[in-house]
Amino acid sequence: MNTSELQRHAELLQKLCRLCGHEIDLRYKYDKHHFNEELGDMYGMDLNFDLDHIHPSAQAKGKEGKKFTTDLIPFSFDKHTDKCKICLLSNDSEGEAKRGRPKKRKILKPEKIIKEWKNEQDDDEIPSKALKDNSTECKHSEVQINCKPCFSYVKKQFCTLFKNRKEDEKLMIVKEFMLELDTSDISLFAYVIGLQQRKSIKEDAQSFAMMYKDLDTVAKFKSNDWLQDRNPVVKNFCFGMCGLPSNSSTMDDNQTLIVMTTVEQSYKLCEPKLVSPFAFLQNLCIYSLTGSKQAVDIVGKTKPAGCYKTVVSKY
Repeated sequence: MNTSELQRHAELLQKLCRLCGHEIDLRYKYDKHHFNEELGDMYGMDLNFDLDHIHPSAQAKGKEGKKFTTDLIPFSFDKHTDKCKICLLSNDSEGEAKRGRPKKRKILKPEKIIKEWKNEQDDDEIPSKALKDNSTECKHSEVQINCKPCFSYVKKQFCTLFKNRKEDEKLMIVKEFMLELDTSDISLFAYVIGLQQRKSIKEDAQSFAMMYKDLDTVAKFKSNDWLQDRNPVVKNFCFGMCGLPSNSSTMDDNQTLIVMTTVEQSYKLCEPKLVSPFAFLQNLCIYSLTGSKQAVDIVGKTKPAGCYKTVVSKY
């Protein structure tokens, strides 16, 4: 597969509608992200997972806005191959145009593509009866991730793997699943987890954001007690990086300090103005030893430790 083929495929994608796969009239061509809410509510599509080399960037609107109907099946875009339907149908259209009187460009119809695709599948590639039975609300013979009934089926099956299982069994399932993914796929999981946990981390940060103002509380600060109340997703990520067991409670003092510092830094990503008790104590010690405003400000800009004015007001 050469570069010119990929470039041509990318050019064809720019002419198609993200929802239905039809070629879009330039008068009704808009950025697909303007329709995030509509496509998500009606078809269960999440454009955040789109890839530039697979999915079009445009969506039809206006006169062609009638395509937003509940009975429409979203077109399934796949990675370019030698049997790419988009490129093959485009070649057919161009061939017809060269013979005799010019003809109207052939519109890519997702129904025809799906029908042809089904006819080409081998028997061992056809999904099991159980899949068809659970996807009765749609017409797909294979799971289409942009189809709500299909996606609901996949989600249900995935959640069933975890239901009523012991933690070590869940851990094994996740490990085996991750082995089937490459780094770019795993990074998407990491990104979505970060987005999902952002709100709860901010709320948790606000629960102890004023703790540094009470010097008696800061003086009695216990790292293990504080760490125990923090977000379990962030902590487990740190435990994994340290090679510790999930939900570890057997850390030595050095590991506790490292994990606590990493958790504080992670919270600062979600709440940039946060002043966390442990980082604040560190900055207080730095000022007491150096008396340097510059040193305190440097630490305060890189850690949730407070700036010079914050530290001096409590010194």
